[in-house]
Amino acid sequence: MMLLAFSIKAQQLAQYSQYNFNQYLLNPAVGGLSKHLEAQAGFRSQWAGFEGAPTTMFVSIHAPLDYPISNSHIKEKPHKGVGGYIFRDEAGPSTWTGAYMSYAYHMALNPKFHLSLGAFVGAKHYVLDGSKIQFTHSETDPKVTGQRETAIVPDGNIGIWVHSDKVFGGISVNQIFQNKLDIEQVKPGQEFGKLDNHYFLTAGYIYKVNSQLKIIPSFLLKAVAPAPLQVDLSVKAFIDDTFWVGASLRNLDAFVIFGGVRYGNFEAGYAFDLTFNGIQKFSAGSHEIIVGLLLPRFEKDINCPSRFW
Repeated sequence: MMLLAFSIKAQQLAQYSQYNFNQYLLNPAVGGLSKHLEAQAGFRSQWAGFEGAPTTMFVSIHAPLDYPISNSHIKEKPHKGVGGYIFRDEAGPSTWTGAYMSYAYHMALNPKFHLSLGAFVGAKHYVLDGSKIQFTHSETDPKVTGQRETAIVPDGNIGIWVHSDKVFGGISVNQIFQNKLDIEQVKPGQEFGKLDNHYFLTAGYIYKVNSQLKIIPSFLLKAVAPAPLQVDLSVKAFIDDTFWVGASLRNLDAFVIFGGVRYGNFEAGYAFDLTFNGIQKFSAGSHEIIVGLLLPRFEKDINCPSRFW
């Protein structure tokens, strides 16, 4: 029951250490922002070695519909982007499976800044496997039937993204409908039976040391009541538009190291979380891997925002 109690107080959504590699999952406004059709698949094993620890898998794809042909980083003409993703997030007796579609609109604010607005619409399927719930003492809870219960709820997210050739940032609100889960083992009015709003705020700065090296400090703030704010502070070195290495510090949780490579149209990244809270005694850390494919939709080599963060 410890994992179940933890999920009540913490965020209900999956956690990602490589958020700069995977901004689309957190913010639908990023969908179709670049000239590429971007496809990614990822797997995260959190608190490896801990029984019932969370595991997350996802596949996403998004692309522009009418990307402007221009060498400028800020496109004068607006364009649209579409995409979607599926995921599976499992922790102890509970499992979430979901599918979403996205639409985004991208436009220039001025010669230096670009604004994007986006939304996800989809559904989540929740499963609570009562047979996996074990009590420390012999007493049982009459509400825990031992049965497998399910619920399907519609869901949606909205987001805003702003960037120039030096700065980027965005804010998104997830689970905007705040739907309730209708399952027998949750009492009416319990917070665990409701999808709470989750807020993600991220921003970063691209410091170009020279033509081969960029240093990118950034942060990601995650907020959901009544859990305390969680902040990832990160720094990433992007070398020759091919390799990247970096580190993050996540308060109340872990120190993260990550790295990756881009070769042609293929890219891959790996992150390792060294947990420093009480779970460290039982876990070998967390592992996360993401692989992606960038397929240019236009033959002309144009300045592409996705290469910046």
